[in-house]
Amino acid sequence: LKGVWRSVLSCGQTIERMMSAYLESNNRLSSPQRPSLSEVISFVRNAYSLPTPENVFGTRHIVVGQISMCLNAMLDHVAKARNVQTKIMDKLYNEKQEGIDLDALRKSLDETNRTLPIRIDEVDTLYQQLAIITEWQNRLDALTNESSSNKTTNTSDDDTSSSIPNDSNSAKSTKEEPPPDTLAAAERLLE
Repeated sequence: LKGVWRSVLSCGQTIERMMSAYLESNNRLSSPQRPSLSEVISFVRNAYSLPTPENVFGTRHIVVGQISMCLNAMLDHVAKARNVQTKIMDKLYNEKQEGIDLDALRKSLDETNRTLPIRIDEVDTLYQQLAIITEWQNRLDALTNESSSNKTTNTSDDDTSSSIPNDSNSAKSTKEEPPPDTLAAAERLLE
């Protein structure tokens, strides 16, 4: 079990370095990958399912302190990530509001990505949904603008047509029935 715990420590330190490198990069385009929240939770859960390092190494061994510090640091990041998850869910399911403030949600997601060294899968999904919603909203705005501009041109067409005098003869000419000679000719063709 000593080898297993040393491997756990090595993997934990690698994950910590990944998180530290992300924070130091200030979320640049070339920033390193972050571990996901589910990966970190799974790692910590598996580590805690092993017999305690104190039982394996003894209470005074230096590796015990390193393992403890490493796992505690990971748990601190997990707690922060879960708090962020809660805040995001509160923004999504606010019963006092009728709808979601997309700008506030986007700012919150951007802040999360900048400051949190753990990737939250829900944040990635929300970014995808925000992109779809923004595209849909842009289309709706374009259609609304087209519709309002068509109404404006139709209104101006209606204004010119209403300025034409409307007498009974002009109304008959547009809705006139065919002359009786045409009806007689059509009846003859049908016979």
